[in-house]
Amino acid sequence: MTSRERVWKTLNHKEPDRIPVDLGGNSSGMTDIAYRKLTRYYGMKNHTAAFSEWRTVKNFDEEILELLNIDIREIHMGQPQGYKSFNYSESEDSFEDEWGIRRKNTGDYSQIIYNPLSVLTIDDLKNFHWPDPHDPVRVAGLQEKAKRLFENTDYAIKLADPMSLFNEISCMLRGFEKFMVDLITNEKFVSTLVEKELELLMGFYGSALDAAGEYIQIVETSDDYGMQNGPMISPSIYKKFFKKAHKRLNDFIRSKTGAKILLHSCGSVRAFIPDFIDTGIDILNPVQPYAADMNLKEIKNEFGKYLCFHGGIDMPRMLCGRAIKDIEENIKEVIRAMAAGGGYILAPTHNIQPDIPPENVIAIYKYVNEHGRYPIEV
Repeated sequence: MTSRERVWKTLNHKEPDRIPVDLGGNSSGMTDIAYRKLTRYYGMKNHTAAFSEWRTVKNFDEEILELLNIDIREIHMGQPQGYKSFNYSESEDSFEDEWGIRRKNTGDYSQIIYNPLSVLTIDDLKNFHWPDPHDPVRVAGLQEKAKRLFENTDYAIKLADPMSLFNEISCMLRGFEKFMVDLITNEKFVSTLVEKELELLMGFYGSALDAAGEYIQIVETSDDYGMQNGPMISPSIYKKFFKKAHKRLNDFIRSKTGAKILLHSCGSVRAFIPDFIDTGIDILNPVQPYAADMNLKEIKNEFGKYLCFHGGIDMPRMLCGRAIKDIEENIKEVIRAMAAGGGYILAPTHNIQPDIPPENVIAIYKYVNEHGRYPIEV
C-alpha cells in the first residue's frame, strides 16, 4: 500500500496496512535547533530545510522524511511580491512581518513584542494595511509542485499554511489581553475584525486551492482554543463570534477541493469538539493526551465516528532522560487508544523541542513502522 493510499484509507475511517505517520505543519513539527541536532545525528553536513518566522521547520529535507518513513508531504504558499520581513531595530534581533506584527528571537522561539491593532478602533480597521491574499506571487509554482508530488511520488499531500480567526490572527494583531477583554466589552469590534479576517482567509485558501486543490488530500486550518488545564474561552463565546465563520470557511474550502479539512487546536478542547464537527472539520490535531479532559480512549470512543485524529504523541513524554523502552510503551498506549478502525495519523502533539534527543525522535517513527501494523491489539 502506498503512503497516499494509506493516508486516504485512514481518513475514510478504514484500517490500512499500518498507521500513517506525519511530521510537520503547524504543531506537529520541529524547532530549528532540534532539527539541526537531528541532521547532525544522521551525518548530514548540509541541509536545505527552510524555517518559519517562529523558528520552526517549514520545509523538511526530503532525506529526513524518507529516513523516518513519513507518509505526508507539505506544500506552502509563498510570500507576496517584494516581501521581506525586516529588522526594525539594528540593536535587537527582531523583525516585522507583512501584518505589522513584530517579533523578537528569545531563546528557542521568536515572541511577539508589538501588536499593530492594539490602539486602533473599529473605524480604523478599513484603513489598516491588510495583506493581499490574491497576490499571484503567493502561488507562483504551487500548482507545479503539487502536480509533481501527485504524479511522481506516492505520498499524501497537505496544504500547510494554517491561519486562524481567534488565537493566531486576532490575538496577535490586537494583543492577547486586549482581545480577551474585547470579547466581553467590545463586541462590535470583534465581529467586524472576524468578518475581515474571514474575508482574508477565504482569499488565501481560495488562491492556493484554485492552484493545487485537485492534487491534495489534506487542508490544514488552525485556531487554538485550549490551555493545558481547560478551555481558553467558553464554548458560548466560541459560538457567538467564531463558529459561523469557521463553518463558512470550511464550506468554502470544501467547494474548492475534495481534500479533508484538518483543524489544529491545542490543549483542552473537548468542550468544543461537537461544535468543531458541526463546522465540517474532518481531522482534529493535535489531541494532547495530558491536557484536561483529553483522555484519548474516551475521545476516540465518543467522536471517532465523526473525526479522524492526528497527533497524540505528547512531547513531555519524549524529553531527555526518558528511556527508549518508556517512549515505546507510551506510543503503544496511544496506538491502543486511537488506532482501531482507522481514523488515526500518528504525529507529535507539538513542535519537537531542542531538549528532545534525536534518538528519541527516531524511536517514535521506528516503533510505529515496526509495530503499528493492522490489526491493532487493543
